[in-house]
Amino acid sequence: MGVAGHTRMDDPHYLKLVAKSKVPLYDGSELSRLTRILMLLNTCATHWVINGFVDELFSLLCNYNLPKPNKLPRSHYEAKRLIQNLGLGYSTIHACKNGCVLFCD
Repeated sequence: MGVAGHTRMDDPHYLKLVAKSKVPLYDGSELSRLTRILMLLNTCATHWVINGFVDELFSLLCNYNLPKPNKLPRSHYEAKRLIQNLGLGYSTIHACKNGCVLFCD
């Protein structure tokens, strides 16, 4: 709930972001842009992948592995910015020696 009864569902900017995140990654894609982004970021966080690698992974997928045109962000920064704008940001906390990751709100 926002200020004076205003919710995110009333915010046109937020609704536009939600609509953009639901579009397919490319024509014929079974999963949405947001689903693919979250899958990639989750995998990278789970395996402690450094940000430079994540940038290169997004770039390679975008430019060479996915059909063109596609809607995958070109960098880690763009991907994180999208999910943070939707209120889905995350913090990675190294919780144990076995590489477990703890996600909190």
